[in-house]
Amino acid sequence: MTAAVFALLEVMDKEAAPSLVWAVGLGVGTAGYLAARWRRRTAFLSVAALGAAQAFPVSELLDPVGGPAIRTETGGTYGSHLVAAAVVGLVMIAVGARRSSRGAA
Repeated sequence: MTAAVFALLEVMDKEAAPSLVWAVGLGVGTAGYLAARWRRRTAFLSVAALGAAQAFPVSELLDPVGGPAIRTETGGTYGSHLVAAAVVGLVMIAVGARRSSRGAA
């Protein structure tokens, strides 16, 4: 019964598509990479921007009512997309900070 109700609600119509999640993760990661190459301090701002961008989809996924519906509708892969996009973005920012030309100046 519950799965049938979740299927009728179509919760993913209200959520960001996985392609948008990846676009935001890669976009913020690229901007963070370039900013961290310029000044290492800007990596903190980039990480904060990435966290803010991922906060809403993660909160929806962890919601006790909507979360199971999202997992049911996507087959459980939506959370994997959220985590993978965030990790790729963080790695890009970390590489930019590591290759910074000006260091901690």
